[in-house]
Amino acid sequence: MRHSIALLVLALQAIPIHAAESLDLAIRGWGLSLGNSSRINGLRINFVDHDVERVTGVNLTLWKARRNPDALIRGVSVGLVGPYARRLDGIALGGVYTITEQDMNGIAFGGLGVDVGGNLNGIGAGIGGAIAVGDLNGLAVAGIRSGARGDVTGIALSGGLAVAEGDVDGLLMAIGGAWAKGEAAGLVLASFGAAAGSDASGIVLGGIGAGVGEDLKGIVAGGIGTGVGGRANGIVLGGIGAGVGQDLTGIVAGGIGTGVGGGANGIVLGGIGAGVAQDLTGVVAAIFGAGVGHDLNTGVALSLGGTGIGNDAVGVIVGGAGAGVGHDLRGAIAGGIGAGVGHDLTGLAVSFVGVGVGHDLTGVALAGAGVGAGRSIRGIALSVGGIGAGDELVGIMMGGVMVFAPEVRGIAVSAVNGITVGGTYLPGDSQRWFEPVNDRFTGLSIGLINYSRQLRGVQLGLLNFAGNNPPWARLLPFVNAHF
Repeated sequence: MRHSIALLVLALQAIPIHAAESLDLAIRGWGLSLGNSSRINGLRINFVDHDVERVTGVNLTLWKARRNPDALIRGVSVGLVGPYARRLDGIALGGVYTITEQDMNGIAFGGLGVDVGGNLNGIGAGIGGAIAVGDLNGLAVAGIRSGARGDVTGIALSGGLAVAEGDVDGLLMAIGGAWAKGEAAGLVLASFGAAAGSDASGIVLGGIGAGVGEDLKGIVAGGIGTGVGGRANGIVLGGIGAGVGQDLTGIVAGGIGTGVGGGANGIVLGGIGAGVAQDLTGVVAAIFGAGVGHDLNTGVALSLGGTGIGNDAVGVIVGGAGAGVGHDLRGAIAGGIGAGVGHDLTGLAVSFVGVGVGHDLTGVALAGAGVGAGRSIRGIALSVGGIGAGDELVGIMMGGVMVFAPEVRGIAVSAVNGITVGGTYLPGDSQRWFEPVNDRFTGLSIGLINYSRQLRGVQLGLLNFAGNNPPWARLLPFVNAHF
């Protein structure tokens, strides 16, 4: 047997490889061909392929093939070094490589790699690489790099890189990095980095980083950083930071910082800071700082540090240190040191130190040092320090030190009513420690000192002044009244 194989090899070597010379045992092109035949249907065995045109059946090449720009091999092609043809249809197995100048349709294996000059339609596998210069439609598996310079429709797996330089519709997965330069529909997974250069519909996961160049519909997550350049509809997660360049519908969260460049409908969470540049409908929360650049449309903003809304807010705003709303608020605001609303507040305001409203406060306000409004407070205000408004107080006002406004209607309880203590009434220019403020009081005033230029009600205290009473009854101890 060994002598027969040796004679066969010697016979093949004796055939010139520069011409299409062979020993063909065939009938009407079907049979056995020994040597470098250009066309055969059946079994072809050659030492070095060169200028092959068409083989249908089984092609066995014992050594490295020379260039075969016109070769079309259909069936099974096996090379100890590797098959090389213009196109391969069927099964191609190479000890070192499998190469086509155009398409590969079927199954291809190369010890070091599979290099397809056109489209790979089927399965390609190699220890080194499995790459299609055109598109991949099927499965590519490689130790170093797999994928296509065009689109990938199917699966590309690699120990190093899995790449689609066009679009991907399927799965890219690699231990190193996986990315699609175009759109990604499906899964892009990698231990280090995963990315889609354009839109992504599906899941993009990277052990270190993950990114989507344009819009996302699905999930993107990275162990350190994650970013979406356009809009995100889904979930964006980053171990350290996560960002969305435009609008968000869904959830974005980062271990340290999180940001949304446009508006958000959903949840925005940051370990240290979280922010939404435009409108938010949902929740924004962080340990140190949380902010919304424009409106909070029905939602919650929370932070142990500072929390701010740039324009209007409907919902709840809480800041461990401070909380503020630039324009109007309908809801509740709480700040450890301060809580402020630039224009109108309708709802609840709470602070250990101070609550301030630029225009009107309608609702309930609780503060340690003071509650103030530029125009009016209507409702209930409680403070250990003082309560004041630029125009009027209407409701129940209970301040430990003072309650004052030009007009008060309701119940006022404090040490001093109708007089500012310490020159704190900012609209006046007086630097006196005691500044009479109340022009008109309607209701019940209880305090050590009660003052009103025009009283319609009752004053209870040590000293009670009603400027519209007769001279003898204007300043009375314990009780004063005017109806």
